[in-house]
Amino acid sequence: MNTITNKNTKSFKEFEKNIFDIICLIGESLTSYILEKWDDEINENRDKKKYRNKGLRKTSIKTIYGEVTYRRRVYETEDGDQRTVNKRRRSVEPDPENRAKDRRRGRTDRY
Repeated sequence: MNTITNKNTKSFKEFEKNIFDIICLIGESLTSYILEKWDDEINENRDKKKYRNKGLRKTSIKTIYGEVTYRRRVYETEDGDQRTVNKRRRSVEPDPENRAKDRRRGRTDRY
């Protein structure tokens, strides 16, 4: 991985892009961590008679800073359906245009 102060950085634009890439990686990691902690909290507070824990599954969402992959629990209901539980509505809206990829490629004209 290039460092921010890499001697090969030819312009401020490249310097800026390097910083942006690092911030996006931090954002992806932090979002994954928070989503998994929310899932842990839901698991602890769920109706254990109604929702039987069937384990974790890997899922991902697209955000403005890139695709975030995290693990989320799947539950089996009394009638045999398997689903995830959303006890709380979190405002996690995916970025359908995936603007982070454009930003990483230097396309900032859409913002």
